[in-house]
Amino acid sequence: MTSRLQRGGRRFNSGLAHEDLDIMTKKILFSLENCIKCMQTKELLENREDIGIITFPHDISNWSKEQLNQAKSYNVFEDLQITAPILWIDGDKIIGFLRIKKWLQDNK
Repeated sequence: MTSRLQRGGRRFNSGLAHEDLDIMTKKILFSLENCIKCMQTKELLENREDIGIITFPHDISNWSKEQLNQAKSYNVFEDLQITAPILWIDGDKIIGFLRIKKWLQDNK
């Protein structure tokens, strides 16, 4: 399964190089499939067109080389092995549903 980018309620295959994604957004939610907290976080982002979403398979053994490289290039690979979701903002990471929810409330 390929990672997906979602903006404005639409999903795109992330066949885009991560450099292309940088041009489109400086805020990215990294999530995992079948992750309840990730789904709850995505619901909070429904009207946030400034935040892209990349979803990886829940089981890391199902990640493609492209997905591994993408997670490593944004420095979220190790974090995603432990927990999700992760909101990446200009290189800074906000990890976990409650922290992301708080950030979203403070940054409407």
